[in-house]
Amino acid sequence: MKVNVYCEMHVCLRVLMRLCRWAGFFPVEGLDKLNMCEIRYNIRSFYAFYYIITLLSQTYFAGYTIYWSFTSNLGLETMTNLLFHATGVLSNILLLNLARKWFKILRRAADIEKRAFMICPKTINVVVLQTTFLWNFTDVMTICLSTYLTGYFQNFNNIIEENQKERTVKWGDIRMLHTHLVALVMLVDKNMCYLILLSFFTNLFFICAQFFYLMSIEDFVYYFYSFSFLLTRSCVTSFLAANIHTVSKRPLMIIQHLPSAEYDIEIQRLIRQIRYTTTALSGVFFHITRGMILQMVGTIVTYELVLLQFT
Repeated sequence: MKVNVYCEMHVCLRVLMRLCRWAGFFPVEGLDKLNMCEIRYNIRSFYAFYYIITLLSQTYFAGYTIYWSFTSNLGLETMTNLLFHATGVLSNILLLNLARKWFKILRRAADIEKRAFMICPKTINVVVLQTTFLWNFTDVMTICLSTYLTGYFQNFNNIIEENQKERTVKWGDIRMLHTHLVALVMLVDKNMCYLILLSFFTNLFFICAQFFYLMSIEDFVYYFYSFSFLLTRSCVTSFLAANIHTVSKRPLMIIQHLPSAEYDIEIQRLIRQIRYTTTALSGVFFHITRGMILQMVGTIVTYELVLLQFT
């Protein structure tokens, strides 16, 4: 007899992950079911066979592109094709690793959600097409996960504000709830950080490359549309991911307006916990915050000036 286990993360992402599976990635069964217990990674399934065909095709094209780059003049166009196919293969492998751990991730997330709910309410060609889908998919998945995590912290802030108005705040419970939410962010970040790093690096490179192509007269309409779409998608992904860090710091503004008579040891612990814990998604070497986004914009401008100087 199967036990019906509800997981908010699974409900939020299952449609997106099914699209990923249809495109030839993420060989996980049970994504069409609401019951998390029916999720399983099966290497003998049709989806696994489909994944292997996709991986071999991408690897062949990546190898051919590497060979082509060594036998021709190394320029921006060659580097663009090389990076496009190489990052596609790398993203494919990282998604396979994520698929293997997907049930464990959902089970851990469901456990954290269950604890939080105790005091928190619920609220061209095929290969190129697949690689393009994978490139866009990573950003879309980051957007969905960011919205999912931000929603919990918004509920957390609402709980503090409502209970503060009624003077019924139990700061010990509030601090434990914050601990569970931070653990949930760390769980997602631990399994997504390398994909996020690859996504941000790829977006950064192609924004610079397409802006450089935009400076030429040929194919202006195409590159203007492509550059605008990529820039918009990257900005939306970055700001929604950075919103986790912003919303997680908001309780400090509420606590600052508390009367001094209400300060106790639990409030002091909560302040230190929020202030000295970086609650944000990361790309291994950086945390996604609004300050990081400004640094990325500065990097794009710098790289663009370098490209213009070399041509």
